[in-house]
Amino acid sequence: MVAWSVQLSEFDISFERRGHIKAQVLADFVNKLSPEDRPSVEEGEWYLSVDGSTNQAGLGAGVILEGPEGILVEQSLHFDFRASNNKAEYEALLTGMRLAQDLEAKILTAKSDSKLVTGQVNNEYQTRDPQLSRYKERAMNLAACFEKFRLIHVPREQNERADLLAKLASTQRRGQLRSIIHENVESPTMDKEEICNIEERKTWMTPLIQYLQEGKTHEDEEEARRLSKEVIKYTLVGQRLYRRGFAFPLLKCLDQEEAEYAMREIHEGVCGTHIGGRALASKIARAGYYWPTLKNDCMNFVKICDKCQRFAEGHKAPPEKLHAMTSSWPFCRWGFGLPAIVVSDNGTQFASKTTAEFCQGLGIKQVFTSVEHPQTNGQAEAANKVILRGLRRRLEEAKGRWVEELPQVLWSYHTTPHSAINETPFRLTFGTEAVIPVEIRELSLRTELFEPEANEGELRANLDMVQEVREAAHIRIAKLYNRKVIPRNFKPQDLVLRRTVHKAESNKLTPKWEGPFRVKKEVGRGAYKLKTLKGKEIPRTWNAASLRMYYS
Repeated sequence: MVAWSVQLSEFDISFERRGHIKAQVLADFVNKLSPEDRPSVEEGEWYLSVDGSTNQAGLGAGVILEGPEGILVEQSLHFDFRASNNKAEYEALLTGMRLAQDLEAKILTAKSDSKLVTGQVNNEYQTRDPQLSRYKERAMNLAACFEKFRLIHVPREQNERADLLAKLASTQRRGQLRSIIHENVESPTMDKEEICNIEERKTWMTPLIQYLQEGKTHEDEEEARRLSKEVIKYTLVGQRLYRRGFAFPLLKCLDQEEAEYAMREIHEGVCGTHIGGRALASKIARAGYYWPTLKNDCMNFVKICDKCQRFAEGHKAPPEKLHAMTSSWPFCRWGFGLPAIVVSDNGTQFASKTTAEFCQGLGIKQVFTSVEHPQTNGQAEAANKVILRGLRRRLEEAKGRWVEELPQVLWSYHTTPHSAINETPFRLTFGTEAVIPVEIRELSLRTELFEPEANEGELRANLDMVQEVREAAHIRIAKLYNRKVIPRNFKPQDLVLRRTVHKAESNKLTPKWEGPFRVKKEVGRGAYKLKTLKGKEIPRTWNAASLRMYYS
């Protein structure tokens, strides 16, 4: 070629190297030389084999495109930039897809020996690298241009020709590989500038920033006066708005999206422990962030957190105001015959099949209290606690004599004023205070001045006024009880969580609430019937003390 150049130079003829063959020129060449009776290209399936290669000498890729009627196109790419092997694989795939698109292929099957690229494009692997995510998005956009596209993974042994082209391209020197299509790629596909329309979002910071930058204020005089007072608390550092704080010199102002990220990261992120709303707001402020609704947003964020609701502590405060309940205790000892109704808790000894058959045979109706709410079982639970405490203290080690000591403990319970009502159960029942044993040996005033003739009349008078004493006691205990009430009322179709029923496999890490369930109806004050989300009714009633609202 040098000798020819010397001989032609005397005729002012200069040698110019032939440029690279572009894809469209190749497509025109194939269409021109192909037989007329060949089948349409769109009807055939095209096969694409790609491979990328990186080494110390450079970066390259090989592309082999096979079409109908024996069409074979081999292309070698040399990259004039540095990139990882995964990016080289993507570059090879994108180049081959663009080549197939220029040749008007409709059905394309691509083969690659890169398991990562194949898995990401087929949505089998996650794409965490932002740069690879952009490559994947571009590949998906190109795949949508074909009627049918699929990318399959093949072993390296079945992709030897493309692998050889890639290695030759990565190590080639200028003037080589003249028998195949060769192209130098100066810049990566995803580094091209993309022009996007940017529209500035208006946030709560916009008026403040405009006032500080341009002196722009509100048209309304009242709003303008308020803005001029509020802007004193803020300052601009560069293009960022900061608020002057008390515990921290400058607090970075966040918009809605940034605030949601900050709450989510601190509450449930890498080092998040699902702290409460007030603690979350305090931690965000101490970290140097601010927005106007910080505390309220933190409270609402924790409120709708699913894990916080399932593991939340239950309220010990009563959910309903005190209301009267019928108790048969004063007259149970003098009843005769079989009871019509037996009220019990949900213990296995009462809810067993044997007990149910026994009651059914005698015509007795079983009524169970609300699950996990023993207070509805008359006055038995509250009285048992005091009676058992008295028995333990009297018996000490002789636990087998509790039957002998029970009458004395009961008498002490009935004749001792209760702090909640300032009255004894004996007086609330009979209208008169009972004579206790100490008054027999050490005479009190009423036993010392006792008159048998007037005693019966006094007792009858006291019985006439006992209802007033009961009403006063009821008002007093209701006032004390209602002071601790935190109302928790539910309506039909509300979603609720119920307290987890303790099982043998329960442990300290077991959620304290389960569900959600849907409220079917209210059967009484504070008692509800529940059903699953599929409509199946939950047996027994559930008290409001064992339920809590579920927010979603």
